Amino acid sequence: MKILIVEDEVFIAYAEQEILELDDHETELCHNGREALELILKNDYDLILLDIMLPEMDGFEIMEKTSFRNIPVIMVTAKNDIHDRMKGYRLGAVDYIVKPFELLELKTKVDEILTRVGKSTPVLLYGDLELNLENQMILKNNEVVGVTQKEFELAKYFIRNQGILLDCAHLMSVVWGDEIIRENRVVENHVRQLQQKLGWQECLIAVGEQGYKLQKLTQNREQI
Repeated sequence: MKILIVEDEVFIAYAEQEILELDDHETELCHNGREALELILKNDYDLILLDIMLPEMDGFEIMEKTSFRNIPVIMVTAKNDIHDRMKGYRLGAVDYIVKPFELLELKTKVDEILTRVGKSTPVLLYGDLELNLENQMILKNNEVVGVTQKEFELAKYFIRNQGILLDCAHLMSVVWGDEIIRENRVVENHVRQLQQKLGWQECLIAVGEQGYKLQKLTQNREQI
């Protein structure tokens, strides 16, 4: 996927670029509102990460002038202001994220938006595994593996974040959401089940007491 990152804070822009290119997305950086407008008008992008406060032209004006392009836009703002969010949605933004944010939160939003608008594909591959995102089914060597919904969500998140150390608190937040889960043992038990069911004993590893990491496979891609 080709993603335009419009962000005037250079450190944030490069951090966004790095996390997105881990998923083999092609990215382009822009730090100025007027330059961003020119790029959007002459190039094709699958998604735009658009900061609101920019030099020369703000994100709202950019959305007003480019709405006909129908490119999904995730607003990035330093203010958690309901009026700014509603204005962004009226102008066509599909989601927003408030600074400061975790890079994994941004990555998750990008994955969700690309899937929602049909830019991403409904099947994840990892080695001999195939995860169908539409029917939440896992195949291993073309044989169905019986997993619970939480196990499926956990496996999907590990695959989408290969090579990244994920701590238990973060996994609880992503997979269990608002459910009251207070013990790391819940995550540990689910990880153990995935290791056994998917044959991940060697590739899904505990990193001390910090969390878990799924070994990155360079040949892994999302496919139709």
